[in-house]
Amino acid sequence: MSYPSGPSSYFEHLPLELHRMILAFLPDFSSLHSVVIASRSAHDAYMLSTPSIQWSVLRRLFFNEPQLAAESRWLHAASYIRRNTPDWHDDMDGFLAYAECKFEKQCAKDPRETVTAEGLRFHIIIEDLASAFPKAVNHPNLDGSTGVSESSIWKIPLQLAKSVRIQRALYRFQRICQMYPRNVQHLWYDGRTQKEHPLGDFIRRLPSWELEELHCVYRYLISMVSFLDDPKYSSLVCAHGIENEILSYRYKEQVISMGLIFLHKLVTAPLETRLALLKQYCHPQTSTLSDVLPLDGANRPACKRAQDRLASSPCSGPARAGVYWDWHPSEIAVAQL
Repeated sequence: MSYPSGPSSYFEHLPLELHRMILAFLPDFSSLHSVVIASRSAHDAYMLSTPSIQWSVLRRLFFNEPQLAAESRWLHAASYIRRNTPDWHDDMDGFLAYAECKFEKQCAKDPRETVTAEGLRFHIIIEDLASAFPKAVNHPNLDGSTGVSESSIWKIPLQLAKSVRIQRALYRFQRICQMYPRNVQHLWYDGRTQKEHPLGDFIRRLPSWELEELHCVYRYLISMVSFLDDPKYSSLVCAHGIENEILSYRYKEQVISMGLIFLHKLVTAPLETRLALLKQYCHPQTSTLSDVLPLDGANRPACKRAQDRLASSPCSGPARAGVYWDWHPSEIAVAQL
């Protein structure tokens, strides 16, 4: 890293505590980057001081600047873990906790918007965060070909860690899409505060079929991700000619990305399109997953009801409203609805 002349003269000879105070109260990421890049001592105070001030600085800037460009947030989140330490996944959990806190507050403000727009936006944020951290890891023992370190403390495949966090986000939003709205008062009751969750009343007033659709798709996505994480997946990988693990991770990423795009289309599409997508997505005709990953008991009734509604829909036919009934599930993600 180069350290240009200029502001560095103001920082090079300051004591460590003064560096820490300056860094802790910088107003934005741009100022922070300028100071850290311009001064070697400021850089060392920020990156190497003990106890580290990175977390306190990052937490304040990351979550207190709603107008900050998303790209800057992800960039700084990525730079945060360039310390060659094995605990980056713990820091990631901290970010997830704060993101969930923000998500809960947004739910309380406007639950109608949250269930669709904010909920999916939360998934995108989680995916971006999970992408930024593994990609920014700069560990000397990291094997770039497999994403797994040779050292004893680096045994986490980075892409697998990413998928696990996205899976956690899927579980998180699935709680909002309960299949049975009449039971939601019990499900969303907060024993700590003795109050109902702010989304409880809104969820109860949603049509049950809408919740069933969302719940069904989320369960299927989660099942797919869990299935790809299973050690038994190796036999399926060999059967389909995927010969090494990194390709299976890439395939898993593709599945997750397709699912997130699909979910966005599902909640924004007209009713007839949503039913068609649900039918196609939850009943794949390919042999890749249909034989080894059957729909579980919770999914099957919702899919059957969706099929019944689709069969009785006045818009049924070979093509309607941009929906082609013989689409392959993998084409759904890129199709223009």
